[in-house]
Amino acid sequence: DGASEDWSLKEITWVRIKTFADLYFPSAFGVASDFWRVAVIGAMAANLGEEEVAVFNTSYRIMWIVLIMVMALAGASGINMSMRLGRMDHHGAKQAGHIGVGMAAVFCFSVGAFVWLFIRAFGEIFTNDEQFLDLFSEA
Repeated sequence: DGASEDWSLKEITWVRIKTFADLYFPSAFGVASDFWRVAVIGAMAANLGEEEVAVFNTSYRIMWIVLIMVMALAGASGINMSMRLGRMDHHGAKQAGHIGVGMAAVFCFSVGAFVWLFIRAFGEIFTNDEQFLDLFSEA
């Protein structure tokens, strides 16, 4: 097994740890801050009433679904950029980045327009309660 010969602890350096930390921690804190903010908003909505909490939870789930899709687009774009950079194709990597941002923008605009125009249909994903759907559509 030549795996142990191909890798060494000498490759773990403070420079590499700092580079990793500079990339990892802002991303981790960014995702964590989303959870913290939503928890605070949820606590505030809980004081309003049961229907309001249901509307909040449904809205948050729809936003979360869209966020997951945009993150998937961003991840795919990042992989495409990395592959092109690995081939030393800097112009192609830049092009992949522009296309990725453009696709994410078009996707966000399209989904935003669809949600705005057909909000009731999105609410029907979670319930068929007419009273809730009316309240959800008003919000």
